[in-house]
Amino acid sequence: MTAHFLGVRHHSPACARLVSRTIAALRPSHVLVEGPSDLNDRLGELLLGHRLPIAVFSHYRDDERSTTSWTPFCDYSPEWVALSEGRAAGAQVRFIDLPAWHPAFAGRSNRYADAEVRYERATARLCARFGVDSADALWDRMFEAAESDGPGEGGLGGDRPGGGGLGGDRLGGGGLGGDRLADGGLGGDLGGGGLGSDGPAGGLGSDGLGSDRLADGGLGGDLGGGGLGSDGPAGGLGSNALGSDRLADGGLGGDLGGGGLGSDGPAGGLGPNVLGGDRLGGDRPGSGGLGYRSLAERLALYFDVVRGDTEADASDRAREEYMASWVRAALAEPGAGPVLVVTGGFHRPALVALTEAAGRGADTGAAHGPPAVPRPATDALAGSHLVPYSFHQLDAFTGYQSGMPSPGFHQHVWEHGPAAAGELLVRDITERLRGRGRHVSTASLIAARAAAQGLAALRGHHRPARLDLLDGLAGALLDEAVDEPLPWTRRGPLRPGTHPVLVEMVAAGCGQRTGALHPDTPLPPIVHDVTARLAVLGLDGTRPVTLRLTEPAGLDASRVLHCLRILDVPCYARTRGPVDGADPEATERWEPHAASAAGAREAALIEASGHGMALADATATALGERVRAAAAAPDALARILFDAVACGATGMLGPLLTELRAAVDRAGDPGPLGEALHTALGLWRHDRVYGVAGDPLLAGFVDAAVARVLWLAEGLHGAGGVDRGRVGALTAVRDAVLHAAPLLSLDRAAVTAVCARITTDPAAPADLRGAAYGLCRALAHRPGEDGPRVGGVGDPVAAVRAVAGTAALGDWLAGVFALAREELTAPAAGNTTCGAAGQDDGLLGVLDALVSEQPEDEFLAGLPALRQAFAYFPPRERERIAARLIERRGLRGSARGLLRTPADPLLIGRARRLEDDVSRLLERHGLGAAP
Repeated sequence: MTAHFLGVRHHSPACARLVSRTIAALRPSHVLVEGPSDLNDRLGELLLGHRLPIAVFSHYRDDERSTTSWTPFCDYSPEWVALSEGRAAGAQVRFIDLPAWHPAFAGRSNRYADAEVRYERATARLCARFGVDSADALWDRMFEAAESDGPGEGGLGGDRPGGGGLGGDRLGGGGLGGDRLADGGLGGDLGGGGLGSDGPAGGLGSDGLGSDRLADGGLGGDLGGGGLGSDGPAGGLGSNALGSDRLADGGLGGDLGGGGLGSDGPAGGLGPNVLGGDRLGGDRPGSGGLGYRSLAERLALYFDVVRGDTEADASDRAREEYMASWVRAALAEPGAGPVLVVTGGFHRPALVALTEAAGRGADTGAAHGPPAVPRPATDALAGSHLVPYSFHQLDAFTGYQSGMPSPGFHQHVWEHGPAAAGELLVRDITERLRGRGRHVSTASLIAARAAAQGLAALRGHHRPARLDLLDGLAGALLDEAVDEPLPWTRRGPLRPGTHPVLVEMVAAGCGQRTGALHPDTPLPPIVHDVTARLAVLGLDGTRPVTLRLTEPAGLDASRVLHCLRILDVPCYARTRGPVDGADPEATERWEPHAASAAGAREAALIEASGHGMALADATATALGERVRAAAAAPDALARILFDAVACGATGMLGPLLTELRAAVDRAGDPGPLGEALHTALGLWRHDRVYGVAGDPLLAGFVDAAVARVLWLAEGLHGAGGVDRGRVGALTAVRDAVLHAAPLLSLDRAAVTAVCARITTDPAAPADLRGAAYGLCRALAHRPGEDGPRVGGVGDPVAAVRAVAGTAALGDWLAGVFALAREELTAPAAGNTTCGAAGQDDGLLGVLDALVSEQPEDEFLAGLPALRQAFAYFPPRERERIAARLIERRGLRGSARGLLRTPADPLLIGRARRLEDDVSRLLERHGLGAAP
């Protein structure tokens, strides 16, 4: 009994076909597959008859860590073919890897995201040797493009009888697609020469690319003694390269003075006996050129190269030891037949070595049966469930590390073969572009086809491969230069600014397929819980809903929808409603989510089961995770606080407010703390809808936050710009003093004293000085209020003159307007605190006079800051200010007209400054206008 190891690339059609052929030929008694061993008891559930792609979603949570992981499968995943066809062949099928929650998978969200980064250097060297742009292009050239359509039509190294192609399994398979070795060149046929042969149907010229004499050279004929890389006097790339004139000198790579691309000769490339030595592309007739080896052998050699001497990390070593123990147990089973092991290619060399070491006499305990499957701790929440998956999630262009690019195209390859898949890809791209209003002419498609065929011939493909088609289409359809390399020349998501045509081409190659689970698939309880709740509330996701939070039914529906929002379950999206506790809005508007299809919602709910088996439990767990991720940031904690209240998770208020109270003492920036103060104060004052108004924990936080904000604000120094965060923090302090004074340790006098010191501090930022001044004015005695007037600042006219004529005027005003807009809109006659003689229009009059007196260059320099300051006024108040300015000048007209300019005022201001700069430059050089 022997073990047969197939190292594969996940989601590769070529590897999937190899697995299928191997099972049919080998008839193994055991098929061992890289996958979660804790799912072995549920393989029947996995093979129910789902519409692929699907994934196994695994989760684990305890007091120390939490993790989630996916194990995806599609029709052409080698692991899926091994499972389904191994079961159909009567073999014992088992997953042999550690469970996804095991510490060996820490930090890895996808089981099949193999360690490409670890062998990136070896792959880069191979890419350079083969002249390709990326690892995906290398893989396509060596394996996917070399795979044949079916029996009798060999591709680049087809491993079936009659395979032909570039070095089929038999010498009679011809050269680069030739039907006979004697007719041989690039595509020769029984009628004579191929591309460049000297037969009656000769192509480019006699004895050219692929002559009809073996002695005259493979790829490259003799062309005067030597072809493309022969060793004759007219040798091309170098003697004995790329198809030398002696079969013994090797196929792709020849011997280059003793060694080809990676041979073991003195001029060897990447390493001994690799891709051009005496093995893959070797220098013996029996070992053949690129492709004379079977696909399994080429895969083994490829993964031997890319792993090389790379040291696996501790997690991979643990996984490989565990998988090897399953292999040893299968081999030790009495009466067992061949054992087929299907794993990622990175793991194959280690598994072979570990199994061989056991075969040399090491006591491995295999006779005691398969290894035990690890079990989670009793106090942990762990489990695995099947979820629908999509091609978008599988696509390498969306960032899936182990994904194959263009999964939709590869689905066509799997279902229809490479030739038909190419036609379908062109059709999909054309239809998608035309559907987006992009003109795609027949002439462009003809040009794209011609370019693809030429590229295929140049690259040694016997038919246009995926990259040939994409390159040909890009060349024919792009009518302008692009700033970035084509997306398929590298791995990873599309970059911002990618040409729209390229975006649509990539999307067409991805496909739109989404999997679906069989109706008999067991689902976690949360799916049934949410489905029942939505049915009772009448929320079927087909129409918008308006909820009144003052009604019990509306509040219940709102809480359910907020829970789903927190869990990222696509159902409804809120378009209107309260955003914090101070918001007086008492109704919510929810629109059906754009991605709220039943399948997407079901998948998201299954994944939400990693947080809990019921909606309320899962929501509380998700909020707890957000609290830990907030890292004591007060603003983030405040948003979580409102979410907890909105979804009815009132049990979290205590821990949340404890975290917020601790965050107060660590806060170093008044802005985020002010946001938290605003939220907590609003909930304490107004939140009778959610039932937390007057909460004593909220009151304690408000008191601590007010004191901390004032302490931080008084210590701030610096200049430059308006910081809305710190201005907003003083606004929250104002509201707390005005509306929650009984909660505070500081009285109005103490708060005003702090603000007065900030107002007169020349080192404080201008916007903060203005905000402190505005806070003092807001806390001053107002008509109708009981108690003494609280002072501490001078009159507004003197205050504004103190900063007038400086670039900080706009910033100072922004702070004032944020806290005390009435100081500008109220006339001086009604304001007893503005005592400047002769100023009949209060602060507005002072500002009007100061701005009018400014030189034009100073005015233009300060214009952006002034406009930013007046942005604190709503449109109606700005119109009233404009009307008063017109009255001050004794004019008549529409105040609204002053607010509507034919162009952006800032643009006009920049134009005026440019004109002034040009005029001064001309005058400096004596080129000004004549007097």
